Amino acid sequence: MLRSRIARYPAVAVLGPRQRGKTTLARSFSGRYFDVEQPAERVRLDLAWDALVDRRDLVIIDEAQSWPEIFPRLRSAIDADRLRNGRFLLLGSVSPALMREVSESLAGRLALLELTPFLLPELGNAVVDRLRLAGGFPDGGILKAGRFPAWQRNDLALMAQLDLPAAIARLRQLAGARGR
Repeated sequence: MLRSRIARYPAVAVLGPRQRGKTTLARSFSGRYFDVEQPAERVRLDLAWDALVDRRDLVIIDEAQSWPEIFPRLRSAIDADRLRNGRFLLLGSVSPALMREVSESLAGRLALLELTPFLLPELGNAVVDRLRLAGGFPDGGILKAGRFPAWQRNDLALMAQLDLPAAIARLRQLAGARGR
């Protein structure tokens, strides 16, 4: 499904919770990879931007929601060559910041693909009980049985500590910007 979307759109955004396989999936494609959550990676992407836009390589931008400044640049690059597909693969968590940037800057220019937990047809009937007890996330018990309770506690705690405060801060920032 991802390959067909890359072939049909200039950009594709793969969305999903943290640690669910987005980066692993993206790295299975040949392309130039940048984790823009890291300041050094932002600089590296910034320095290579003009050459990357002109090349035929897929540009993979991980944690896209952490660098909103990239979205107008993506829009400009896509609009300069609208008929060229398979240029950008964005990875990120479903967050208000990412969805706002996607809807404002990249509407009509990219396809969205949500990376879900493993589904029953992907795993087969032999794991129905494990899937029912452990969910469908790779690290949550599908790959290593018995890990689910501790994994779930840790995963929920991290989401509450990292993702929720970041989303609230971004919403407050947006509300403040609208009030000006």
